[in-house]
Amino acid sequence: MTTLKAIKAEHIARTLKHTNGNKVKTAKILGISTAGLHKLCKTYNIVLVTTKDSYKPRLISVKYSIPMEVVE
Repeated sequence: MTTLKAIKAEHIARTLKHTNGNKVKTAKILGISTAGLHKLCKTYNIVLVTTKDSYKPRLISVKYSIPMEVVE
């Protein structure tokens, strides 16, 4: 079963990939602030993987993981 958190993380990751890692464009597309995007990236452990080229880094992939919540 896919959770809402997983769907949100996947949507953010795909949008980041679509914008080649541009967080300002991504936030605008998602209709949130860049600070909100940074918070969501931290919450869902979203990491941009880029090339090592210092002249013009190129986005290779976006990785994320959903933190597990403890249910008592």
